[in-house]
Amino acid sequence: MKRRLGVALVSVLAAALLPFTAAPASAFAADVCVGQGTAVTGAPVYYYLFGPTVPAGASANFTLAIGGCLLDPGAHGNNVNGAFDRGLVHVDPTPFGLPVIGNYCGHSEGAINASGHSARWISAASLLVIYSPQVSAGAFGVVNAVPDALAGESCTTGARQFLVTGALILTPPL
Repeated sequence: MKRRLGVALVSVLAAALLPFTAAPASAFAADVCVGQGTAVTGAPVYYYLFGPTVPAGASANFTLAIGGCLLDPGAHGNNVNGAFDRGLVHVDPTPFGLPVIGNYCGHSEGAINASGHSARWISAASLLVIYSPQVSAGAFGVVNAVPDALAGESCTTGARQFLVTGALILTPPL
């Protein structure tokens, strides 16, 4: 079901951007890339309450087949390097307060670099929303990341390897 949802989201994103791909690369240099692969983290990732939060700065490196770009196939490479940030922080202003929520399976945040295109991610369940604070040389998209169960990975015992599927829009430098 999650894989179908991921494929549906990628399909909708690609279909919405299809009109822009008809222009020659020199006229519109943003590129739409879709792919699948693996992500390996520098520290195990657990569900909340099952283990410690991933520390800020821990690596999160994705190996995606992002050579499937529409305008410039193969030019962007296959590696997306990243690192976890301090984690999502929610502070309740009432006297009760909520605990600080860090980086866990299902909710995390971090920064990535995809072939010179910098961006950030924030996750909700297995979906990572990729966004860029700047339009120039940024990346935008959605990635589905789930622990590689066939390799014995689980968020209850600490997962380090994830299967990822998604789409990115790589914007050109201005």
